[in-house]
Amino acid sequence: MMTQKALLPRIRFREFENIWELDILTSLAQKVWIGLVTTMTTNYVDEGGVPLIRNSDITGRGILESRLIRLSEEFAGKHSGRAFMLNDIATVHTGDVGTSDVIPETLDGAIGFATLNTRWHENEFDPYFIKYFFNTRKFRNLAIRYSTGDGRQNLNLKDFVKFHVPRTSLPEQQKIADFLSAVDKKIHLLQRKKELLEQYKKGVMQKIFSQEIRFKDENGDDYPDWEATTLGSLGKFYRGHTYSSNNVADSGLLVLRSSNIQEGQLVLSRDLRYVDNQCSNKINLQKDDIVLCMSNGSKRLVGKSGLYSGDYNGAITVGAFCSIYRSTSKIVKHVLKSLQYKRYLHVLLAGTNINNLKNSDMDNLTFLLPTDETETRQISYFLDVIEGKILQCRNNIESFSKFKKGLLQQMFV
Repeated sequence: MMTQKALLPRIRFREFENIWELDILTSLAQKVWIGLVTTMTTNYVDEGGVPLIRNSDITGRGILESRLIRLSEEFAGKHSGRAFMLNDIATVHTGDVGTSDVIPETLDGAIGFATLNTRWHENEFDPYFIKYFFNTRKFRNLAIRYSTGDGRQNLNLKDFVKFHVPRTSLPEQQKIADFLSAVDKKIHLLQRKKELLEQYKKGVMQKIFSQEIRFKDENGDDYPDWEATTLGSLGKFYRGHTYSSNNVADSGLLVLRSSNIQEGQLVLSRDLRYVDNQCSNKINLQKDDIVLCMSNGSKRLVGKSGLYSGDYNGAITVGAFCSIYRSTSKIVKHVLKSLQYKRYLHVLLAGTNINNLKNSDMDNLTFLLPTDETETRQISYFLDVIEGKILQCRNNIESFSKFKKGLLQQMFV
């Protein structure tokens, strides 16, 4: 492979004008090694010991320290030559190949299990600069291209050490790494905010639907008692559109599937399927329809739902493994995310290998719900506000993630 290729990134800080170079990894890194490749189940310990970093613990956004298993001190000592030091880099060898993280101080001395590992000269390379380069699309695509295996990707050490790595002045590396770290911190803060809002929403929903929390009317008085109400009395379920593989087309009727239901929302920006046959009028999606996954290979996905906002400009429906729930009630979209609803799902799907719900099953689900329309609107509005804040966080995370992805493509050669 060629060495010392002079290049310039598309985006860089103004104070730097030097030419970058590309050279093979093995000629630049201080040390390159592969983690333990052996069966070690008898050497795990519940407390103490030495952390073991597996490929699944490496995310590109920090190692999942809370998930790490641990090795006995005695066993780890026999393999101390493979141990990490602070600022070493662990790279996924099997699975999501190329994904990389820097070893933090808390994991100094940990051992990798079948991970690809690099150590860099402190006075020449910033480890976070290298970590961000390893997580660029260019590097990840290269790792995939050189991977072996029919199903699960495997990147060999002999190929990894031949990959080209960019080199520029240490001050420029540090500035790039600091800037990208700041973007990562912003994304992390948004993710944490979203998690806290979701926890708050989960807790307050449980208290509302158990009537631990009750709203008051405009005079400060209690609303009437709630009554047992079936979903069938509040609306109607319609099973989705049936089509064959021969009907799949590049355009036509958009058919939403369970993969389009993400975190309680309908995602119309990716994984779309079109067919060339028409559906009946009753299953053309209408604004405020709720789409539910009724059948799926994964039991945990059955019953998930998303509200259709009516913003698609064209014919749209759902597939046969989904149903449409059409109701004028403002509260049912929240009921379908409640703890009681999840308990019903657990009962309906228990003891069967066929993860399938029927419209008749859903019709008969019974919930205690408010009878006063004003209270219903208050509850729905209150929960809508929280969901709006969660959605805003989700959109901000997506925007910053796209921004970072663009930077990774243009700040490296």
